[in-house]
Amino acid sequence: EEWEEIGFVGEAAGVVNRGEKQYGFTDRTALPATDYFYRLRQTDLDGSVSYSPIETARFGLGGEAVLLFPNPTTGLLNYRIDTSDAEALPYELFDVSGRRLLSGTLLPGGGTLDMRELTGGVYLLRAGEQVIRVTRL
Repeated sequence: EEWEEIGFVGEAAGVVNRGEKQYGFTDRTALPATDYFYRLRQTDLDGSVSYSPIETARFGLGGEAVLLFPNPTTGLLNYRIDTSDAEALPYELFDVSGRRLLSGTLLPGGGTLDMRELTGGVYLLRAGEQVIRVTRL
């Protein structure tokens, strides 16, 4: 396996929490609904190297996760539903004043919502338990 270094946490980056020094790093390259594997490499002052156990992370999930892209959009908004069960998901699109402008069903395989008839602005898409801010340019 090949590993990619995504950052370095130096001694000064540690935070003392309940008497224990803890370190953190934000992976700004992570994409939603993607599995990631992480491990830490520690290099001691004598040059010896050790590795932590591998940890996994999956971002953007919580029940069903609706992924919208590109957002902001110029009119055609692609979607993908990441769920363990492949079921259609009802949706509604509202403007910021709460008026429902579009409604329908998101298909489990993904698809496209056509927002080209809408003016530029901020909208809210409600799909299942999720509410997602969408910007139409």
